[in-house]
Amino acid sequence: MVWFEITTNPMCKVVDAKRLAEISHKRPGVLVVTDNTFMSPYFLKPLNLGVDIVMHSMSKYLNGHSDVIMGLLVLNDDNVHIKLRDIQHHGGAVPGPFDCYLALRGLKTLAIRMKQHMANGIQLANHLKKNPRIEQVFHPGLPDHPDHDLLKKQASGYSGMLAFTIKGAGEKETSKFLKALKLVTYAGSLGGCDSLAEAPGSLSHKYLSEEEKRKVGITDNLIRCSVGIEEVEDIINDVDQALEAAFKN
Repeated sequence: MVWFEITTNPMCKVVDAKRLAEISHKRPGVLVVTDNTFMSPYFLKPLNLGVDIVMHSMSKYLNGHSDVIMGLLVLNDDNVHIKLRDIQHHGGAVPGPFDCYLALRGLKTLAIRMKQHMANGIQLANHLKKNPRIEQVFHPGLPDHPDHDLLKKQASGYSGMLAFTIKGAGEKETSKFLKALKLVTYAGSLGGCDSLAEAPGSLSHKYLSEEEKRKVGITDNLIRCSVGIEEVEDIINDVDQALEAAFKN
């Protein structure tokens, strides 16, 4: 099995899914599995690129309201489906009826929400690139991102996920930035209507060694942001004031 994130967390790199699937399938019996949570099927359908199984955290963009814990596998092979279904049934991994109701409710607004996530995300990314407090912005929708052309080739758009580094900030200033946010919530989830921000180095990737963090680009001044569907000027203003607060004595 080859397992990969089609858009990496938290650095927002884009993987060439079609090429990876072609190489992997040269070995008989290899299943290619991808996590498509960052993109959602609204913007990207990996099965069309040769991937065998697509995983989504349905708690994120698909549900969209941060009130469901659920996972989802999408595949196009009946034999694999039967095997996975048997494992699910025997293991008891079956969602409750109200969780299913909430997930179906969220799916009804997926298209509307994803368009707004994308619009808000790229506006915030462009604004951050001009802010002197920002060192680097990671958003594949930006023309200067190294994976921008690949994103355009294999997807119809992009979500509200981005990351950035705060110039001159250490762990102390990064913490002050997160605590100064008012509209944006300091939290480690993603894909809901509300904007969230976190520092991967002290939260999602906390237990990696310093060497492991360095290899994947995780630094003390790195912020990951899940841009929500609020009024974009409110998001921008909140991030700006928190950046200034991070360097006040």
